[in-house]
Amino acid sequence: MQTLQEGIFTLAYDKLYRIKSYKPFEIIFYGSRARGDFTEFSDYNFYLLAHPTDQLNSGFVNEIAHALEYLESESAVSLVAGDVDSFQMRIKLFDPTVIHVCELGKLFYGDGEFIKICQEWQEVKKRPLQIDSLISFLENRYKFYKSLSPRGNKEDITRIERILSLNIQIWILKNIEDISLTELYYLDIPSRMLSLARTVYRSNSTKEFDLMLSIYEEIHKLKQILRIISTDYKEKIEKIKDSISQIQDLSKILENIL
Repeated sequence: MQTLQEGIFTLAYDKLYRIKSYKPFEIIFYGSRARGDFTEFSDYNFYLLAHPTDQLNSGFVNEIAHALEYLESESAVSLVAGDVDSFQMRIKLFDPTVIHVCELGKLFYGDGEFIKICQEWQEVKKRPLQIDSLISFLENRYKFYKSLSPRGNKEDITRIERILSLNIQIWILKNIEDISLTELYYLDIPSRMLSLARTVYRSNSTKEFDLMLSIYEEIHKLKQILRIISTDYKEKIEKIKDSISQIQDLSKILENIL
């Protein structure tokens, strides 16, 4: 007998099977619900691997999102997308997000490319990490998220969380020596990144970095419970923005992030 989640997954899979696309696409299930260490507020995280032509087709993207809506009955769904070439490029840079997907993700729909990518990753991971290249990549992503104009509070809080997360990752890469592969993809897992920062990296920390961690933790919690927050939501996000604006001694990377 199927569990509730298995039944919902089957419904989503059947819907995905009917979607027409220019090239075959794949969806990888990752994050806390894939790992099994989720809470009641945890999202369902999916990574869509699709051809750029399909990604530019709003109808295709909307159909993917609609197919995954079945899972909304249990929790929110978070979908990010990329093509195979960009994913492979990010692997070679040791980007925490994509190596997290490779190390702990599970193929949810499709076959072929993700298996090949994971095989490629097994070879790439033997190479030395080029810290400067990775930092440069993450700084560019930081600039991208900073340049976005959110269409509402929900998008704004997601943007703020991502900006802070990238700044924490960059700070760690610049200040901590000999980071292991496991530590690297832990930087894409909020609870584990915070744990590393407050224990393993504690001796390297500063007051400014501790404050950044606290603000990030508050933002992350707020994002998780967003679905049940009502009247005090705007007040909470404004307080967080005020806290950030009051920081006087943060590094240049953190200045004016809002």
